[in-house]
Order: sequence, then structure tokens, then C-alpha cells
Amino acid sequence: MTTGAFDATLIFLDVETTGLYAQTGDSICEIGAVKTARGKALCEFQTLINPGRPVPYGAYRVHKISDDELKDAPAFADVAEDFLKFIANAPVCAYNANFDMSFINSEMARAGYPALANPVIDVLAMARALVASDRHNLKTVAANLNIFSPGGLHRALADCRVTARVFYEMIKDMNEPQIEDLVGRFGFVPSARRR
Repeated sequence: MTTGAFDATLIFLDVETTGLYAQTGDSICEIGAVKTARGKALCEFQTLINPGRPVPYGAYRVHKISDDELKDAPAFADVAEDFLKFIANAPVCAYNANFDMSFINSEMARAGYPALANPVIDVLAMARALVASDRHNLKTVAANLNIFSPGGLHRALADCRVTARVFYEMIKDMNEPQIEDLVGRFGFVPSARRR
């Protein structure tokens, strides 16, 4: 059975981190997620995460999340159950999905959970294929599609909201794409993913 991308319940996910590489010990300091269907936000999930390490200045310059803001934030393990309930088994859409999923699954492993098995759609891969632009960062692609974020980007929930709008704008011209086709073309199913 196939599911139309417009009608499907989708999770738009973004993380802010202490650096670029989960495999070398960088950690999540904020998670944002927006659950959507039919182009509309149904509900949102957002929390700061105490990464258990200082936020380097380079990372702070990107997301402006300070050590002081994080000192009383919960650890990932303390919010993992709520996060898993929120996303359930819905397809996950993220801008540069390999980055976000590497951090989520690294945190899941540290907290004693298995890696997520949700199908994943990389909205960046979609943008590279569907949006004519010299640059494909989220801000540039969104601007090319006349989508703007009044509060700016580089905070998890704001990035999720803009990513969702970019996704729905791109699928308008795709002749009712199916989730399975988008996952096959622009994403992956983790259990079948090559390592």
C-alpha cells in the first residue's frame, strides 16, 4: 500500500549540536520536531538538551545556545521516551538528514535505545534535485521558494517549520508523489541502509 506525501503524517526533525561529528563525541543541545499532515502543522516538540560538555564557541556562533541555558536542561535519556512517542513510526524528514540522524542515533545508543527505524527523507537532497540554485543551504532554498522565517534560522524548531514549508512547496509540482518513492529517491530506510 502506498501513501501520498501530502496526506501522510510526517515528522520534520532538526537538531542543534555542540559540533559536526557525533562519532567523535559531539552531542545534541536542542531537538525540534513538527508533526504535519496535508501541509499543516499538527503539533510540535522542542527541548534543550544538556550535552554533558561545554558548547564550543564555533557552535555557539551558529545557534546561540549558551552553556548557561543548558546547565539545567534535561539529558537526552530523560526526554527519549517523550521524543519516541512524538515521532512514533512516522516518516522523518530533515534537511541534511544524515547529519541529524547520526546525532539522534548516537544519543539513542548512549541512552540504551535501538537506532530509529523510521523511513527518512532528506529534504536537502530533494532541494538539490528540484530547486535551481547555486547554493542549497536551507536559508537560500527557502528564499528561492519565497519562504522566510521572521525569527531567523539555526534553532531547531524554526528550522523544522521552514523545512516543512520547503518540502510542501517542492512536492506541489511532483504529481502527487508517494512517500515510498520519496524515501527511495531522496532518503533511506535505516534497516536497509548500507553501512
